[in-house]
Amino acid sequence: MRLELIEQLDDPRISIYRNVKDSALRDARGLFVVESRLCVQRLISASEYPVCSVLVTETALGALRDVFQQLGETTPIYVASSALLEKLVGYNLHRGCIALARRGAERSLEEILESQPRLLVGLEQVANPENVGNVFRNAMGFGADAVLLSRGCADPLYRKAVRVSMGGTLLTPFARLNGWPAAIDRLRAAGFATAALSTGAGAIDLAAFGGQAAVERRIALVLGAESEGLDEATLAAVDWRLKIPMAHGVDSLNVATAAGIALHHCFRLLQSAGDRLVERLAPATEVFERN
Repeated sequence: MRLELIEQLDDPRISIYRNVKDSALRDARGLFVVESRLCVQRLISASEYPVCSVLVTETALGALRDVFQQLGETTPIYVASSALLEKLVGYNLHRGCIALARRGAERSLEEILESQPRLLVGLEQVANPENVGNVFRNAMGFGADAVLLSRGCADPLYRKAVRVSMGGTLLTPFARLNGWPAAIDRLRAAGFATAALSTGAGAIDLAAFGGQAAVERRIALVLGAESEGLDEATLAAVDWRLKIPMAHGVDSLNVATAAGIALHHCFRLLQSAGDRLVERLAPATEVFERN
């Protein structure tokens, strides 16, 4: 573990952290920021992103020492006081821990499909990074294999998105799409039942979604921003339009809340389908074992 003590605000070793701006790091250096102890721990222990450096207080160092051991001697861990850290980064640092990591190349839809996913969640024009982060948190919680985003969506590796996702954007693969209608056609060809959340006419109750053979195999769930909803071309392309029943006078939910409700339903559907598949295969497995 390579520890380096920082005592001066103008120390050149930590100049990259000064008033750190997500867009500047992304565009000029291909980096992103991760803050909070939990997110940094998941970055180091479970993600695929290379860690460039870590900046922590002594208290955070003590709490994460075992995690930092995984970095070896090549990645510097800068240790400084809380006051110095906050002056350096320009805001109240969450739990005295921040790291810089390298982005790498973004995945394509085809790369996502190569991993044989069963549950995908898609977003269209969801520009709020907090909403994107919370959708990723739900995706992680309900076993979604990946998140697909239109070009108008917020960056999943934006600092706030990473933090509110509890590190979910670091662990759940994602891909950018050029357009949803074409992507839906590709997903259908790959065996997915495609469904969109909608408050419009023709949408069926979410609870009624399930039991069909296509749904039992693979599900792709698409959501839009609360204010605009999904584009009509996207709605026209999906197999199913689904709605979440709500109290009288309420016509919409925050996109992350809606995603959580719908993903839980899809998660349970796929669990049940998996249980039924095991039951169907059990007799054949018993014969195989006897032979």
